[in-house]
Parts: sequence; structure tokens; C-alpha cells
Amino acid sequence: MTRQSLISRRRMLTAVGVGATIALAGCSGNSQEGSGNGENKPENTQTETESPTENTGGDTTESQDTETPTETGSQFSTEGNDSELITRSPEELVLTESDLPREDYSVTSSDGTTSPQIVEFYKVFESEEGRLENRTRKYDEGDRVSLAEEFYDHLPRNIGGSIVDQTELDIAVESKFLLFDLDNDLGYLSYIKFRDANAVSILSWITENEPVGLQEIGSLAVTLHQSWR
Repeated sequence: MTRQSLISRRRMLTAVGVGATIALAGCSGNSQEGSGNGENKPENTQTETESPTENTGGDTTESQDTETPTETGSQFSTEGNDSELITRSPEELVLTESDLPREDYSVTSSDGTTSPQIVEFYKVFESEEGRLENRTRKYDEGDRVSLAEEFYDHLPRNIGGSIVDQTELDIAVESKFLLFDLDNDLGYLSYIKFRDANAVSILSWITENEPVGLQEIGSLAVTLHQSWR
């Protein structure tokens, strides 16, 4: 692969990856979410949503046609508890390089945001083969568990592609795996969301040629959640 084509491909993956879990950040500075208005969309829907192209069909929902899942989610299991709030700092609720199963991935960016109600932290890992983003939101005020439940229920949002697989998992209190075939030949997005009490985390792994399977990203989600408590 030439340097020019590699740079071009990375730009495409970044265009998708920046928004692949940006629904977490779209409302991070809005303390009005406690009133139940948790579906505020990011202002720039081209680069700060989960869609690499304009999505005229609205939010991605599970009503789309899907293939029958080929893997079971029961092997990916951890204990969650809505009666015990997550109290760790947001930096402790995301992956580290040592957690990753592939040594060629390295951290390329990380950041966090804080409001009176919400704290978030994200970390991006990249290699020549793809981009992995992990983003976690924790509610610290109001009806924290209910707010986290509402937020979880509306994920994912605005992904430009079709669901080719989806599986309910047993990680934390609730969790789910989805695999997307992205529009415009941008590759595949392997996606896991899970919620434990007042915190929600997303793993979003974009690859160009071969999708990351449930076995790999599911094991990574288990590793992440086990570090929370």
C-alpha cells in the first residue's frame, strides 16, 4: 500500500470513526438531559454523528432487516448491579493499550468532558488495519440509573450502513453487539454497547477489509467491564 493510499484510507476511517460513538459527546455539555431530553443531536451531522454519509432514514433502529446471528452472546458475561453506582473516575472506565488483543494498535487521541450532571472520557486506538474507539459516559446527578438507561436505549444513532448481525450479550446489566456494513465501501463497524447502573460504554471498531468478530470485541468488552468494579 502506497503512503498516499494509506493516508487516504485513514482519512476515510477517521471520518467514520470520529462519529462512530459521538452520540455520547453530542449532549455532554447539556445539563438539561436530566429533564428527559436526552436525544439532542450534534450540530454537525456530517462529522459529529455516527454516519459517514447523510442518513435520510433517521436513527438506526433494530427494525432494519438483519441476518440471523451466528454467534451466541451468552459466553460474554459479567455481573452488573443497578443498586450499586459506578464511582470510578471516567479515565478508569475506558480501555488501555495493555487491554488490546492486537499489539499494532496504539493510542492516537484521548479526551474527556465534564458537566454538573455528566462526565465522559474517550480513547482512540489506531493501526494500519483500522480504528477502535472506546467512549464511556457516567451520570453523577439526578436519577442517574434512569438517565443511563434512556441513553443506552437510544444507541446507536445515525450510522450510515446496514446491520448484518446483532446479538444480545450478558455483559453488565444490559449489553448488545451489532455489526454494520458501512455505506460507500467504507468497511465494517463492529459495535458493542453496555450499561452498568449509571454508566454506559461503547466500543466501536472500524475495519476496511474484514470485520472484527463478536469473539474478539466481546472479549474486549468483558475485560473493560471487569475493571469497573
